[in-house]
Amino acid sequence: MTKSTNSKHKIDTFCSMCNVSPDFIAISETKLKSKRCTNIQILNYNFVHVDSLTNAGGVGLYVNKKLQYTVRQDLELPIDGCESLFIEVKSNNVSSKKCVVGMIYRHPSPNSQAFQLAFTNLLEIMHSEKSNYIIGGDINLKFLKYQIDTHITIYVNSILSLGCISPISKPTKFSSTHQPSPLDHIYTNIIDDNTTTGIAHYGISHHLPIFASFNFHPKCAKKYRPKIRCLKNFDLPSFLEDLNTALFDHDFHNQNNSDINITCNNFILMFNNILDQHAPLRFASRKETRSFHKPWLTKGLLTSL
Repeated sequence: MTKSTNSKHKIDTFCSMCNVSPDFIAISETKLKSKRCTNIQILNYNFVHVDSLTNAGGVGLYVNKKLQYTVRQDLELPIDGCESLFIEVKSNNVSSKKCVVGMIYRHPSPNSQAFQLAFTNLLEIMHSEKSNYIIGGDINLKFLKYQIDTHITIYVNSILSLGCISPISKPTKFSSTHQPSPLDHIYTNIIDDNTTTGIAHYGISHHLPIFASFNFHPKCAKKYRPKIRCLKNFDLPSFLEDLNTALFDHDFHNQNNSDINITCNNFILMFNNILDQHAPLRFASRKETRSFHKPWLTKGLLTSL
């Protein structure tokens, strides 16, 4: 995910340097005004785009020619100050879920409530369709304000409640006059140990590009089971005794470290090491895995029903 078609040559160079051919390259703020454009093609990619009505904005997707896809205009967000583009990737495997790939650019605006409502409605539609989805873009919402901005708090909680995660949590825009901002996001409902996301430190534009790598192999998805704690031999007094000994040995209360994050990380690491000894992780059974899809449906509620 990156910005501006003026950086087309840099995108091509970046892919050559990394020796990769991504399935999708998404860009925002294309500033394209006509469907007839020149000097925007990349070898072995099809380019799909939605233009902006203003001199800024617009989104585009470079799709690897090895993939078959259809444009989903019905999923475009019906609000002003926002361009969006969605495609559905065709799969040769009948048993696999369909996958929707999207790109969004939300113009800077203090009023984000219309976008938040439209986006959560979009997630509900794809949830009802049982689709996998990967959505990226410059959303111009600062996730770092989660604890101090009520609108951001409600927005993040809403998408999480729909099974959507946003793995990019670090700043992607840096300025000499403003604080670093995490304005570029990736949204997905694909949760897998083989998923890799991150930020590339490469000067394609004034925003750092973000990336995500997913494994769509159907056999891997079937074999995947979450891990849970084995409490069969868990002894609470023994666990608390070891924890108390470790706390005394590390002497967390008297540490001179001024960075609370380092102290907290050290405590969590120590705590998990002791917990692994008393309640090691194990793979969940098929029955337990199925219950994770509706964790609120407890035995008590089933009995009442």
